[in-house]
Amino acid sequence: MAEKYLTHLAWRGAVSVSGPDSRSLLQGLLTQDVALADGRHACWGGFLTPQGRFLHDLFILQAPGLDSDALLLEVERERTDDLVQRLSRYRLRARCQITGLPDAWQVLALWGEESATTLPLASEPGALVEAHGGLVWRDPRHPVMGLRALVPTGATDSLTAAGFVTAPAAAWDAHRIALGVPDGSRDLEAERSLPMESGFDGLNGISWTKGCYVGQELTARMHYRALVKRRLIPVRIDGPLPRTGATIRAGEAEIGDMRSVANGVKDSPTLALAHVRLDALKETLTGKQDLWCGEARITPVLPDWLRQQIDALESRST
Repeated sequence: MAEKYLTHLAWRGAVSVSGPDSRSLLQGLLTQDVALADGRHACWGGFLTPQGRFLHDLFILQAPGLDSDALLLEVERERTDDLVQRLSRYRLRARCQITGLPDAWQVLALWGEESATTLPLASEPGALVEAHGGLVWRDPRHPVMGLRALVPTGATDSLTAAGFVTAPAAAWDAHRIALGVPDGSRDLEAERSLPMESGFDGLNGISWTKGCYVGQELTARMHYRALVKRRLIPVRIDGPLPRTGATIRAGEAEIGDMRSVANGVKDSPTLALAHVRLDALKETLTGKQDLWCGEARITPVLPDWLRQQIDALESRST
């Protein structure tokens, strides 16, 4: 069976932020330390409202050999205009240009146990190289996620020649959902979701040392005071497929809702991400209650990193 898969993430695109003030602008806006994007590494983070609510998730890149103040943001394609407009509101007199990247560039997920074997990539999270006419980097959110690539549209030919087998988006969704990794507004509600409830802290999406950024106050308070009451978690669905946003119940109580679903992967369980109350999750994990979404039974399937975070949060809040 192939160990190297290629999935075109057609719903992802990129924004260019260039000019001498680009780094200082983004450093004051994003949850992650922009200094990590040093031409050898990429990083991942979020752009929040002043109230600490999710607006955009994004990868931050600097192409090797280019001006260190020229950065690329890998983002949701259909929401690039929104991101450009929101960043521009903060630009004021900053010397930078913010524009969307042409459709001639595409975002790929390269995943599977052997996905990094054909590239000279260092082992650190986010390690980045120039390859296949663009940029390829280790997904910094989780070591098993594989690689990301921002490459010209014709690059899939060279990747196929390197042994990558094209896999459908549903297969990649099953891969990331099993690891508890969200995918932008498919899993996070703009102007409503909180990064501390959505895994940003455990997926290398927040810097606790970089200084101020938009939305920091609520994010830091939830972190340091252990105020997280809900989490985004992977679940297995047994029964009719629920719609995104459908209510999850424990008995008569509403305890969460469904987010993105990985469906149609042969010989695999149907997986989804669900946003649930932690008190209800604890009762379910200890076998005291079942979760249901319509006629479907919902079973939490927690990856190790998420289970450890929830356990640590519980110990801090008691």
